[in-house]
Amino acid sequence: MSKLFWNFFRLGLGISVFALLVVALIYALRGRWETVALLVALMSTAFFAINVTNFWQYRWESSGRASRAIVLAPWVLSVGTVAGALLLPPPLALAAVGVIAVFWTLVTRRRPDLASSRVPARLLIDEKGIRRMYANIQLDSIDWEEVVRISVGTEDDAPVPVKDDFYFFLHGEDGKRCVVPNTYSVELLPRLQRLSGFDNEALVEGALGDDGDPQVIWEGRAGQARICGEEGR
Repeated sequence: MSKLFWNFFRLGLGISVFALLVVALIYALRGRWETVALLVALMSTAFFAINVTNFWQYRWESSGRASRAIVLAPWVLSVGTVAGALLLPPPLALAAVGVIAVFWTLVTRRRPDLASSRVPARLLIDEKGIRRMYANIQLDSIDWEEVVRISVGTEDDAPVPVKDDFYFFLHGEDGKRCVVPNTYSVELLPRLQRLSGFDNEALVEGALGDDGDPQVIWEGRAGQARICGEEGR
């Protein structure tokens, strides 16, 4: 399905969460706790549906069974609490939703592949170049033929919103720069090591950040880095 559809779907879910929260507060002020429990259960279902939608769109095909289960299970359990809210006393129904939310948050924060599932970051590499995306927003990009210098630095040199141990900085002649987190080094590094004169020792020094300054790991002329985009090497 198109990105426009997913964006509108998530927007609708987000509005639903906010609307349910407002209504739940109104009923709480009136002391209608049975209704509050049901609304909170519905709200948690909509909230987890947003995360399931994000994960499905960006990470589902490349994820393992454990990651899929962690994303899907809270949503399934939240749907169950909707029925539970009609049968259980309000304190138990609200506690069930709270336990699900806390457990899911703690588990996902311990897994790098799920920690940013609500606003997924992606690195797109092809024969043309690199694009770094945050959700549907392109943060920066650079074509291989533009690259004239590559350096490595620690998080002190990198921009927000993505935090990692160290970063690759791909520079163009006109001052253009693309920042790639270490998370994607398995995909990026084999391409960079095709470059003649690539300095692996400088890579290690830059990754460790011993002297506090980014380390240049390759430098050349515009067009030389096209080799990084070639397939089958």
